Amino acid sequence: MAVAVSGGMTFADGTPEAEATLGAALVEGLRGKGCRIHGGGKSALDLTQTSYSTIPSVDIELGNQASAHDEATLSTLAEGLLDGIEAFFASGKPAAPAAPGQAAQP
Repeated sequence: MAVAVSGGMTFADGTPEAEATLGAALVEGLRGKGCRIHGGGKSALDLTQTSYSTIPSVDIELGNQASAHDEATLSTLAEGLLDGIEAFFASGKPAAPAAPGQAAQP
């Protein structure tokens, strides 16, 4: 598993800290389910699809063509990601995105 955190591109609204928090939470959720994490869970890549996002975004790879795809493995991955998402929102870091012309809500 690897999470790509943008390395050096300009962000639309200063979301890199929230993205790092989200990525770390997802990796820890997967790690908590016993998933093997490649490279410590980070990969510094410049990804346009995440770099210019106005909400925290990460690119996470959950295996490749040689990985197990049985229901038990996929359930474990899903549970780990859900644990990470719940931890991210429980951390108090995310803010609700603002509608056009409105201020963001904490």
